[in-house]
Amino acid sequence: MKLFVQITIIYFTLNSLFSCAQLDKIQDTEEVYNFDLTSVVDSAVKDLSKRAPSVEKKVFYDGVENTVASSEINWEEELEVFEDADINKPILKNSYEKSTLNKSDGSTLTRFEASGPRELVRWVEVEKNSDGELLKIAFKMLTDNSLYATEKEGQLVFSEGQKLKSYAIQGIQTIVFLGDKHYTVEGNLVY
Repeated sequence: MKLFVQITIIYFTLNSLFSCAQLDKIQDTEEVYNFDLTSVVDSAVKDLSKRAPSVEKKVFYDGVENTVASSEINWEEELEVFEDADINKPILKNSYEKSTLNKSDGSTLTRFEASGPRELVRWVEVEKNSDGELLKIAFKMLTDNSLYATEKEGQLVFSEGQKLKSYAIQGIQTIVFLGDKHYTVEGNLVY
């Protein structure tokens, strides 16, 4: 059991180190391979840090609901999970198939679907209005290895002028020996 704990700690430490290194590399490039979610999140973080809106947040975890209202939010940490779903990495250049649906109201829905089973981000959907402004971004991520499995879905919803209006994350974590943990986070911004 002691060996298992040590291996788990080493695994998560290395995973964290390599994830940070990858994000630095992504931010250094200006080439867009797929949808650049990191740039959208970075822009939202800067805007939210400047405007300092309050957030009404509901958190559901294993059947227990908590509601929190706050205007003191670290937006970089709060929206970090959305950067984890970025598919604009050089290594993923040919890993997603893009399809676009033109709606009758002039808006478009673009979907980036993983073309193989290895990609952690299974799909990203981007909805824009007829002027090309973001309305909604949604994603689904899957992770499955011998220690744990996770399934996450998230969405960012924007109002006129591409201001973040709300965000949501829901998922299931299955950890060896601990079982399933269900969670949902819903945040509504009040400007």
